[in-house]
Amino acid sequence: MTRDIRVPLNDIPVTGINERIDNQINQRFESVMRAIMQLQARTLLEPRSIPPYKPYDGQVELADGVGWDPLGLGGEYLCYYWQGEWRSILDDRHLDITPPDYIEDPHQQYWHKVLDPAWMHLHFEDFNTPKTVTNGQIITNYTGNIVSDWQLTSDPVAGTVVISDTGLKPQTGVYHFSVSGYLAAEKNSSYVITMYRDGAPTVLRCPMVFGANTEDSSFVFSGVGYTDTPCTLDLRLEVGASVNISTIFWSMHRVSPIAGTPGIEISGDLTAPPLPPDWNAHGGQP
Repeated sequence: MTRDIRVPLNDIPVTGINERIDNQINQRFESVMRAIMQLQARTLLEPRSIPPYKPYDGQVELADGVGWDPLGLGGEYLCYYWQGEWRSILDDRHLDITPPDYIEDPHQQYWHKVLDPAWMHLHFEDFNTPKTVTNGQIITNYTGNIVSDWQLTSDPVAGTVVISDTGLKPQTGVYHFSVSGYLAAEKNSSYVITMYRDGAPTVLRCPMVFGANTEDSSFVFSGVGYTDTPCTLDLRLEVGASVNISTIFWSMHRVSPIAGTPGIEISGDLTAPPLPPDWNAHGGQP
């Protein structure tokens, strides 16, 4: 049901009764006209504890979240009526319905979206006691984990990042990946650090070749990819006997909540390309 009510306003005075009654009627009309003009100029919503008796399509209300909570969110929130049901005015795919604390959100005085920038950052740094990672092993026990409540789920101990697509905070979409660090390994050897998705290697790989005079080196690799399904990611040593990692920084930042095809597909071909035929000539151990 739709409704469009417009109130015509005019300044034609009432005359013909007598001057005193005419003035009284005109004064009352002027008061009503000013009140209607103020209502037409702005809308003031008060929290409702009971639903409207006969809502119409496009009607906006402020639910108190206690006596009346049509969306089951709790607390006061705006909603609108459309095609037989009450719906949230806020986009419920990429937002946090509850404002975080002042450290994360300096604008608690109004609702706002926390749209695309889902992100996480795992890091490890210890030059005195590097972590040893063997072939096929997940890089675990990061010493730092930077995320927010509405961001990616990361486990620094397990060394995993989970991208989910449930609830009010779906995390699938297009991501920029970046991994960098510093490691030591045997001379005349080759290594590959690879990002794995649900236990399978992806095309996000960082190959390293150590010569006769090199036993430590920095490394960095990055890429753009997307996933439109939930998944679990981790970093592993795919090629090489073992390495000693002194620092590693793994960051992921969503650049769009919509899955697309800019660059490397994460949810497409997950099989890593074969190493070049001469890889073993550099001491590689695939």
